[in-house]
Amino acid sequence: MVSRSLIYKIFAVIIIVSFLTGLFVVMMSSSSNQQGNGTPTPTPTVQAEEFAGVGTGTARVLKFGPELLVECENASREAADAVRNVPGVTLSLLSSGKAINARLNASLNGSDFQQVADQVENALWDYCEPSIYRNAELILEGTVNLTNPTNNQTRIYNQRTLSTVFQQAGFKGVAGWVTLQAELNETVGVAVIVQLQAEETPFAFVQEERPVFESLQARTGVLEAKVEELKNEGMASVRVPWEARDLNTSALEAELGSENLTATASYSAKDFFYYNISTNESGWNETREAIGNLSFVTNVNAREDLLVIFVDSNYTDQKAALAEIKSNVAGAKEELIEFPTSELTLTFSFSGSFDSALASLEPNLPGVLEAAKRKGSASIVNVSAAREALGVGKLPELFEALVNGSAQTGETVNMSIFASARGKRIVSIQGEQE
Repeated sequence: MVSRSLIYKIFAVIIIVSFLTGLFVVMMSSSSNQQGNGTPTPTPTVQAEEFAGVGTGTARVLKFGPELLVECENASREAADAVRNVPGVTLSLLSSGKAINARLNASLNGSDFQQVADQVENALWDYCEPSIYRNAELILEGTVNLTNPTNNQTRIYNQRTLSTVFQQAGFKGVAGWVTLQAELNETVGVAVIVQLQAEETPFAFVQEERPVFESLQARTGVLEAKVEELKNEGMASVRVPWEARDLNTSALEAELGSENLTATASYSAKDFFYYNISTNESGWNETREAIGNLSFVTNVNAREDLLVIFVDSNYTDQKAALAEIKSNVAGAKEELIEFPTSELTLTFSFSGSFDSALASLEPNLPGVLEAAKRKGSASIVNVSAAREALGVGKLPELFEALVNGSAQTGETVNMSIFASARGKRIVSIQGEQE
């Protein structure tokens, strides 16, 4: 079943393209066929009743053509001009508010055609997130049930019956639009559009773009960015020593809060430490058993190169732990034992200056002065270089950023950019001043 949104999309975009450019239906008149006496065969009158419908089926790619159909929301003349300026494009027409038709140099094929198509896509990222189709000659495989979206009339067609309709109209050969990934002789899923009228018989296949899940990929880079806005908000990530990890975040937030400052703490304590011993070493199992019998140990997990030793959340006596290990574990050395730090992330909002906010935090949270950043927004200075560095298409005009306390609005700074993307589409992006 074809969705109503697909029906309207096809008729609104593709048929408009056909009307304005003539590239929607690439059919050849059969009047070139000659009778034995050299007299052209007259074009027969269409016998089929008028009917318009759309459906889905499968078709095989027989041949590619030199045109591109670019679906571009809110396409403009400027967008069409950007396409026209791509080397290898000989013609670019704005066909409607949502489509651009581009003709490429007919000599292009294979990787050269793909390269120009990629450049067309890149040229449009300033205007939209484009979907690009290439025109091709297709042949329907099997049957297709076509439905009129306005009155729900239906017709069932196959390649033979459709060919009869074309011949009655005096045409042969049919055009379609396929994705850039389609290959010769490939069978693809298509939406089929037919509009039978007394004077013309528009017909086309449009390959259905099935959603292809692309996993999120991390994209990073150091780029120049302009500080556009500074907010009265900040964030700091502070390392908490193992012996001080038993924190009550609610109490901490209350201590840090004041009339001019509100703080929220996010914290996960590491209630474990490491004993570095490989499972390949002799006696490692005895070491694990001995550590598991210590009075303060709740559990021991073995990894390939170390033991992870768990303790209660309120056990923080590092010196006592070391002493008990040395007394009860054969061959134990202090350098084999590692007590990890935990990370406390503090977000805060303030009135007044950023420096005064940090000064009020420092007595209860040592190290915050060095770790704190101010929240704001920024913009990329060189967009084209950023696209290339991150391997993405359209970038947002503004993105959230963490800047140093001394940063000023309008200042250009170096930022570490952290983005996630599916293909060329940015899903999220943020920056932090170096």
